[in-house]
Amino acid sequence: MPSHLQGQPFLGAHAKSRDYIFATRDRYDESYDMVRAARDKRYIYSELLPEKPYL
Repeated sequence: MPSHLQGQPFLGAHAKSRDYIFATRDRYDESYDMVRAARDKRYIYSELLPEKPYL
């Protein structure tokens, strides 16, 4: 992986186990769902942000 890129592999031989996963859905393509999420092995926390405008 180039040194100027950030992140960790989640698939393949170099993948590492993680305690938490953070996810987002925002202004991707033509969709504007403002959602944030965090997950561990036991819980999933997901938050819809309806107060955020569709800009």
